[in-house]
This record gives sequence, C-alpha cells and structure tokens, in this order.
Amino acid sequence: MKKIILIAVVLLSLHAAAQPPVYPAQPPPAPVLKTVEYFFDTDPGFGNGHSVILPAATNASSIQFQADLSTLPTGLHRLYVRSLDIDNKWSLTNTIFFDNYALPAYPAAPSDRPDIVALEYFLDTDPGLGNGTGIPLSPSTDLQAGSVSINLTGATSGTHRLFIRSKDENGKWSLTNFSQFDNTALNPYPSAPPAAPPIGEMEYYFDTDPGFGKGTTIQFTAGTDISNFSVDIPLNSVSPGAHTFYVRSRQNPWSFSAYVPFVYSSTLPVTWLYVKGEIKEERSLITWATAAEEETDKFLVEFSTDGQRFTSIGEIKAAGNSGSTHHYNFMHDRPVRGMNYYRIKQLDKNGRFTYSKALHLLFRPDQHEAMIAPNPAADNLYIIAGTGNDLQKAELYDISGKLILTRQLSAGQQVYSIDISTLNKGVYIIKLYDKQTQASHRIIKQ
Repeated sequence: MKKIILIAVVLLSLHAAAQPPVYPAQPPPAPVLKTVEYFFDTDPGFGNGHSVILPAATNASSIQFQADLSTLPTGLHRLYVRSLDIDNKWSLTNTIFFDNYALPAYPAAPSDRPDIVALEYFLDTDPGLGNGTGIPLSPSTDLQAGSVSINLTGATSGTHRLFIRSKDENGKWSLTNFSQFDNTALNPYPSAPPAAPPIGEMEYYFDTDPGFGKGTTIQFTAGTDISNFSVDIPLNSVSPGAHTFYVRSRQNPWSFSAYVPFVYSSTLPVTWLYVKGEIKEERSLITWATAAEEETDKFLVEFSTDGQRFTSIGEIKAAGNSGSTHHYNFMHDRPVRGMNYYRIKQLDKNGRFTYSKALHLLFRPDQHEAMIAPNPAADNLYIIAGTGNDLQKAELYDISGKLILTRQLSAGQQVYSIDISTLNKGVYIIKLYDKQTQASHRIIKQ
C-alpha cells in the first residue's frame, strides 16, 4: 500500500510540473474512533485489552479515563493505550512508565503530648545521654521559640559543632540536633589615638606659594570644627583667566595645601547656541554656532582620548563683535579607533576664554550597525550610531509590547543617552528607526 501511495505522489508531481500552480486539496477528515483499550506490561493482543467506552469523536487528544490498578502488584509497570477507528484500523500503541507504590499512612499523633522536662548541650564529643551541660527550663510541650546562651569558656579557637537534645517526661530522648560555628576570636580594635591639637591658623593664596605663614589669613575661632567651615574669598586682585586656589591650616606643623583650579571671568565673551559632532567618511566633523560674541578672537578645537587631557588640534578665527548667529566647523582627519573627545576653547582679545561642553564620538569604521550599551543597564542607556547611520527615533517597549517611551534623535549626533533609572527591573525591547530601516534590540534593566 505504501509503495502504491508513493508512486501516485511521484506521478502527480511530475504531471503538475507543466501545469499552473494550484493549492493542495484539503486533507480528508480524520476517521471516527470506535473504542480505546489499555493494558499493563504484556500485550494481550488487539481487542483483548481493557476497553474504554467513548462517544463518537475524531479527536482523542483530550479524552480521560481511569485505569484499574486494584489487581496490579506494587512496583514499576508500563501502561499501554491504543485506539480502533470505525474502519477497524488500530492506531500505534502509546506507553507510559509509572511506579505503582502506595505510601503508608502516617500514624496518628498521640492525643496528649508529653512535656519536655530536660534539655542539654555539648560541644564536639557526645558525653552520653544525660551527661551534657543542662539548660534550665520549665516543663513544656513546645520549645521552638526558646533561646539559650552557650558557654564557650575553654573552647579552643577554630571550628566546632554544637549539639543539643531534649528529654520528655516519659524518659525518652529526642534526636540530637547540631550546627557548626567558628570560635575564632577577632582581634580587638586598637584604642583611639589621643585627641589632635586644635587648628590654630588658616591661610590661602592663588597660583604661587608665598611660603608658610605668608598667605592671606582666614579669620576663624581656634579649635572649632572646620569640616563644614565656609568663608568668602575676594577676587579683586585676580585677573580674568585660569587660576588655582590653595588653602592650608597649621596644627603643629602645617597641613598639606588643598587646591582647586578655576576660571575667573567678569563677563562671558560668547553665547553658545550648540556644539555638535559626527563621524563622517572616517573623519570627525565638529560644528558649533554662537548667538552673540563680544571681543572674541579665535576658537581652539581641543582633542582628547581619555576625556581628561586635551590638546589643541586646530584654530578658527572668531567673529569679534556680533549680535547675530555665526556658524563654524572643523574637520579632524585622524580620529583614533574607539572614543574621541572634543571641546571648543573660545579666547577673546583680552585673554579671557570659555569652554564649550565636551563631545564624545565613537570611531569604529568596521561597525555599521547601531549599538546599545551598556547591557544590562541600571541608570542610563546609550545608543551609539554606526557608520553611515542616520538615526531619527527610538521607541522602548516592555516585554508585553506596551510602548514605554519615545525619543526623537537629533540628526548628525552619534551618541544618544536615555534615562531608564525609573523603570522596573526586567527585559525590554528598544526599536531604532533611521530613514529606511528599523532594528530591534533586547535590553535588560538591572
């Protein structure tokens, strides 16, 4: 029969190759089942198993029945099930493996539990029933909420086992419970050093050290706590520009000098509109614009590979004095592989200067698709556009498909930040859209 069907299928396929494609015919309905039978371990032959009476049906996937185990001995067995249709054709025989074992019933608890009248413990070695260290207690049937102090005097340093057991009023001892503990003694903390002498003098200076005791004195009450001390520092003698402020105190001897760099400027020489950057044709294009300029001289484009130490890589002439918008750009021909940092230093004709915000551009010429980092993320999620990407929008969905937030992405930018600190922990899907395509990324919120 199988050979005849196989041949018929082959002939049909050869004949259909020259004809227009057609949809296959619907399969014939499944035959109606007549009965289902089961048996254990040994096949008695078709029709000789335990019969299960069924209603007329074509689908037996949800049929349930009870198999009689009354005559089956305890132990491991196999249950076999098969069905017969109205055309008197038997199905394959399905089997399942099971253990016919009945747990014995737990004995009933005695109606009156005896009181616990004795409790004892010992360390490491069992001295015998009744020979442990006794624990005073009032006779009771329940000690689960009790607590006791264990005397460790004489116990050596190291790990030990603590054993404890109880005896009821009938003289029967319980099982012996135990736990492990470490009796290694911690070294005591050293005593506090004597109190330091009070601070008697403070002074400050700018840029150049005049020598101990020769700075500008800061007035304060000697001996006070200066951890939250504040004071106004006059800047009348400080010229506009970059400076370093130093401060120190004398406590026999002088302390180290704490310092902080700062930039002093009476007025801002430029009003920034924006500073942008992008990787374009394996070069960094930096663009910026000003809304107004006052006595501006030039712009220095500064570059860094770590975001800390910047060096000048180019110079652009400034507008001078202007109340209108001016646009500038600079192309860096040799960005490094990885993260590149840029900032604009604006200098005016009087030596004053300001810095723009710092840009960070990721240069990976072999990375053509956008990246999501870090993943998993806790607070901020960064979208890093790949080479040639022109991302326009990002959408964040939860695992059920609900839209959580939408973010429009500015053209020409390479790194975008999304705050996810308020989201619940779990899995999310972020979709990124550019002009022609969209991509989905699975992220985990920690």
